[in-house]
Amino acid sequence: MPRFAGKDARWEDFRRWLTRALLDLTPYDFIILSAGENLGYVQFIREDARLIGECCDPGELPESDVRKGQLQELIDDRGWGPGDHNPRLEWHDDPERVEANGLSVADAVDASTLAMVTIREVFAVDHPNDLDITEDTGEVAEDEAHHTSSAPAREEVIHIDVSEPLTVGERRALTAAVDFNLEKVGERVRTNWGKGDFTSRLEAVAEGASVTIKTPHAVMQEKLLTETRLHLSVSEKAWLATCVESLLTSGTSSALVRDLYSAHAKLLA
Repeated sequence: MPRFAGKDARWEDFRRWLTRALLDLTPYDFIILSAGENLGYVQFIREDARLIGECCDPGELPESDVRKGQLQELIDDRGWGPGDHNPRLEWHDDPERVEANGLSVADAVDASTLAMVTIREVFAVDHPNDLDITEDTGEVAEDEAHHTSSAPAREEVIHIDVSEPLTVGERRALTAAVDFNLEKVGERVRTNWGKGDFTSRLEAVAEGASVTIKTPHAVMQEKLLTETRLHLSVSEKAWLATCVESLLTSGTSSALVRDLYSAHAKLLA
């Protein structure tokens, strides 16, 4: 029977919490475990029949080339595989499990153990309380969440249509608000879309470019780019309205203000 003491016991608490949290994920839920701005992260997303895990690409970090090479070796040694943007692994559902989340307990344990080892041994986090933990729509979990006996409760997803179609200008303004929110959280988890021009992104989608969903910001950007009528859950609607309010109070350019206000009114309607 394994025994733990001191910091090892706290990390075991964290690993068990994360195992339960991974088993509790529903499609397109996120868990992001950040060592701090510019210090590395591990993130997980639940898709329809698989769990995807990614580790920070050392190339994103403000380290010397020698140190980046050392970090990459450590990441490879822990078992991460190659990905399009970040080191990546997938855990596929057990076909015999009929639950909404068909991930096996063994796979959840494997994923949580890999995350813990990577955070401790690669990104040198001393204690799990030093982590920034972001779930779903970007709300930071309380420190005590590591030690709870069950995974944090989740909101029942109730989809709400934005009744009046958004104009291109309003969509551009909402995307700017989402990008601004991404800047505020330190951009520690990067999206495939980045912060480029809205029109070029819209054209890329029209030409059939694939969208890899990686963060709550990317999920929202995909909705803004692809949905004729915006379909939002209660929490998505509230979060997007908060993004707009944050950008409006930041002293943004007057060119966006009119579209921001009109889009905000439609969100609150």
